[in-house]
Amino acid sequence: MCSRPTDFSNIQIDHIIPQDTKKDKLAELLSLHLSPERREGFDIHALGNLAPACAECNRKKSNRDLLGVGITAVNLDKAHKLEASVVKKVKRFKTAQTVEKELFLASTADMNEPASRQAFMDFAPLVISRISVLDVDMLEGYSTTREVSIAQGDSGSYEEGGCSAVFILNNSVRRARVIVEDFYGMDFDDMASHVMSAVHDAVVERVRDAIASNLGERGHHYPDVGDPSGRLFVEADSLTFDPSGEFTAGGTFAVDMSAHAAVVNDDGSGTDWLQEDVAAHGRFSISFFPVDGDPTRVDVDSAEIIEWKAGVAPW
Repeated sequence: MCSRPTDFSNIQIDHIIPQDTKKDKLAELLSLHLSPERREGFDIHALGNLAPACAECNRKKSNRDLLGVGITAVNLDKAHKLEASVVKKVKRFKTAQTVEKELFLASTADMNEPASRQAFMDFAPLVISRISVLDVDMLEGYSTTREVSIAQGDSGSYEEGGCSAVFILNNSVRRARVIVEDFYGMDFDDMASHVMSAVHDAVVERVRDAIASNLGERGHHYPDVGDPSGRLFVEADSLTFDPSGEFTAGGTFAVDMSAHAAVVNDDGSGTDWLQEDVAAHGRFSISFFPVDGDPTRVDVDSAEIIEWKAGVAPW
């Protein structure tokens, strides 16, 4: 009635001509809104007198007959035209319920059971193929992100709200995630937190080196660089598994940090404190091993900064 889109769960069935209409009043309404042909054998519960309504509109209308209101005739005509389509969709509903039930069973199957695993390997490509025919964008939509918390690392430079990290849940990450969770029994978020914390510390250490290098170029050798602070964004877009048990994650980072450094002043008589700013971006790689028998532990190697470019990230 209000013409606003709404969820299926909020839809109610409205009797355009109220179902408790008295016989004499019903005859009056039918004479007012319907042709003689459609008055013949009129059933107040038939599809031609039913329409979807949101809960709010249905409550407002209640059991009023809206006698004399032209919209009643319009709604009855629309319901009459859509009746055949509604019948067809209702007949399909049982089939839809069957498909829904089977998909639910597939989604809850025990993947530790060999027969279930083999069935998925055999039929999953067919299901994916059908989905791609229906809506190719639907498959692409599953490449979402998973935000990862980063605990304060060894560098002690983590600022509340100043660092964020995500895993891109693409196919490679999803496959490795299954191994992490199902084979090693680890919580993916816990594992990712350890990994991203190590990346955080590696980037921060590189910021320190960049600050020391900048100061050295200006003649301030061996500066004492404090803890950098600022913003850091880390995005892991790959996660692979080697049969030896080694996982390798890779991705990009963007950093904008500053730190104070103690340097010997020009006349050598004391110490000056200088602030240096660093903006950079690049790529990282990091390897780690889940600890067998302990789902809460992971041995993480130091992250390797494989690309470092000065300046603000272009993304």
